[in-house]
Amino acid sequence: QVYHGCFGSISTTVVGALTATQCGAMTDEQLAAMSVYSSPCSAFSVACAQALTVAANGKMGSSCANALSTTVRGALSAKQIGAWPPKATSNTFELAGFVHCDGFTGPQLANVGSAYPSDQCKGTLDACTKSLTPAALGSITTGCLKSLPTSGIALLAVAQVKAMPAKAFKGLEKTTVGALAVPGCSGLQADQIGALATDFGTQQACSTFTGACVAAIPGKSWSSVSSQCFAALSSAALGQLDSDAVASVPAKTFGGIKGIQFLNATSCSGLTSGQMAALATTFPNDNCDKLQAACVAQIAPNSIKSISSQCFTKMSLAYSGLTKAQMLVLPDKLFKGASPHAIADLDVAACSGFTQPQMAAIGTTFPNDACKGFDDACIGAIAAAAMGGINRSCFTALSANATAGLTSAGIAKIAPKVMANLQFAGAVSADACDGFTAAQMADLGTVFPNTACDTFTGACVAKFTTTALASISSQCFNKLPAKAVGKLSAAQIAV
Repeated sequence: QVYHGCFGSISTTVVGALTATQCGAMTDEQLAAMSVYSSPCSAFSVACAQALTVAANGKMGSSCANALSTTVRGALSAKQIGAWPPKATSNTFELAGFVHCDGFTGPQLANVGSAYPSDQCKGTLDACTKSLTPAALGSITTGCLKSLPTSGIALLAVAQVKAMPAKAFKGLEKTTVGALAVPGCSGLQADQIGALATDFGTQQACSTFTGACVAAIPGKSWSSVSSQCFAALSSAALGQLDSDAVASVPAKTFGGIKGIQFLNATSCSGLTSGQMAALATTFPNDNCDKLQAACVAQIAPNSIKSISSQCFTKMSLAYSGLTKAQMLVLPDKLFKGASPHAIADLDVAACSGFTQPQMAAIGTTFPNDACKGFDDACIGAIAAAAMGGINRSCFTALSANATAGLTSAGIAKIAPKVMANLQFAGAVSADACDGFTAAQMADLGTVFPNTACDTFTGACVAKFTTTALASISSQCFNKLPAKAVGKLSAAQIAV
């Protein structure tokens, strides 16, 4: 029955003396009057505070709420807390001491950490963090989230993290991110990850993602990851990205990857054409230097066909991973500046995937030495139709070993003007010599220094077809070694 205004000047001594019965009779207006600048609510006993009705709590003020002792905070029920008006948690209200935090509402939590210095959640008990409802966490502020103790962050469940607004992640630092456990990580959403590491001073926020956490994050949640966040991922984190996660990373962002060698080989099957086009196109253009062969072997042909030329020329550790299916779709322009090392590392099966346009382009850019990397096994695996595209620069760069790999069908497809530059006639396998054509024989030995036919073996000459020999140039015939001429048959001599 006491006039509520009287409670505006009540002393802490009187408040401390109130019994549970008396506090149970307190009205909402009386409690509201106690929320003065220097609130006497600090003197509430546990018994008194627990006796306050839900109706009375409906007028709880911020000064009173913030003045509550730690023991009283821990004793308040979820219903009592839930009855507070949003303004009760404004200004410098802190979550420290509360236990039954499932009573906090979204509008209440939206005020916590919104005022300077915005660290009002630093003393939050783990029991409180664990009990915060997804509905309330849907309004959590950056200030509150980043000041929660790491022990509490580790207890966050899927639903709790999933409900948090993306803007709350914008200013998070690596301490908070690194504390997330597997359950919480599995709740991370695309817009939340997209907000990480985008504020000044937080560029390294994603550097503390653990491998276990990354493995738990849904693949699609990486679809908005920022370049700063992705570039900061550790080797352990990159190694846990699965193919869905890799496929979801924006192409431009993926282009700045700093640890591509740490990707799990199977996850490389998720690489997209856009990502392949973006690799090594951003300074310092070196992220393909450590691309692994095991990874390349898993990339879908439709994706690798878009690989940037900068990446292709620098993936020195990965050429051996190329497959026939991939080779068949690679643009011919990539081979213009290929190195001998790149060709030498190709698997024989990959060599069988060379196309005619690729062979026409290979080694046509300075220093024009790509074909020095061919060996007999690779040359022997190249399809005849593809060999028909070989250009003069490449053909003249073939070693004796590589020349020995030429097949009959392959020789037959080589352009006469190219064949005229044959360097190691003595290395051509006898079994392949029946592939020489009349047009080729007409041009052999006609190009300076006119030595193309100097070293033909007798075994090879014996296999020349009469059709081809009928057109042999005088320059070539006059240069044939005596022992080779001695192997000519009557039928060959006759033409």
